[in-house]
Formats: sequence, structure tokens, C-alpha cells
Amino acid sequence: MRGLAEVDRRHKRLAAAFRSLDGLDLPSEVLAHYAKYLCVLVAGFAEQSVKELISEYARLQSSERVHRYVSAQLKQIWGLDATKLQRIVEALDAAWWAELSTERPEELASLASVASVRNLIAHGQDSGITLGTISSYFTDVNALVRHLSRLLGDPQGGILKP
Repeated sequence: MRGLAEVDRRHKRLAAAFRSLDGLDLPSEVLAHYAKYLCVLVAGFAEQSVKELISEYARLQSSERVHRYVSAQLKQIWGLDATKLQRIVEALDAAWWAELSTERPEELASLASVASVRNLIAHGQDSGITLGTISSYFTDVNALVRHLSRLLGDPQGGILKP
């Protein structure tokens, strides 16, 4: 799978992980651990989704050489936050970033928060993340990914087509 089809697959898998906790009567400490785990997964979802969408965009819009180069550059991106997303999107089209930052400030703030909390978790620090908060961030990050898909040429936020 490529493009948004791959993003959709990843989204469904992550949404299922969130749903698996619905209605469970677990101790608050266990729920806090799940929230941290889900935060790391949401961060990975954001990063891999952006890489997948841009790689597919390059595949559809450019030569094989350019696509290989873009894909190689994308492999070097890790720890996606709003600043890194800005650099990536502006490199493609500065107007796209202007649109994202104007129309999706809450979603960008959620992406920044996910990245920040993920870093705290990765370095063994207290994060204070809750299931409710990470669930909200996941909704926002998914909306941001869908908007990016539309900017890359898919008006419905559906599967990018050649």
C-alpha cells in the first residue's frame, strides 16, 4: 500500500488500540502507562504518515530519480514536530505551510505536544499524559494528516491517485 491507503491502515490499527481500552476498569497507574504507550504510537503515526504522503506525492509528481532522492531525505527525519513539519512543507510550497498554520493551529499545537511528551517519555521523565489528552491529540494529528493529503493534491483527503 502507498499514500493515504497506508496512512488509513496505520490509522485503523491505532484507533483499534484506543478502542481496546474503552470500558476497561483498570487502575489509574495502568491507564497512565497505556497513555504513554499510545503517545509514542501517535508520534510514530504522525511521522510515518507525513513521510508516506510526501513520498507518494514525489512518486506521482516527479521522475524516479527525484522520488528516490526525496524518499532518502525523508528517511533522515525523526521526531516530527511542528517545526520539522514546517521545514518539510515549506520546502515543497511555502503557501501550503501558510495555509496549514492559518487553518490548523490547534492541530499543529497537538503535534508539537505529542512530540514533546514523546521526548519526555523516551528520556524517562514524567509526562502527565492522560488517555483523554492523547485521544484528543490523536484526533487532531489525524485531521492534520488529512489536511496535508488535500494540500498534496487529494481534495477529499482520500487515497492519492496517479
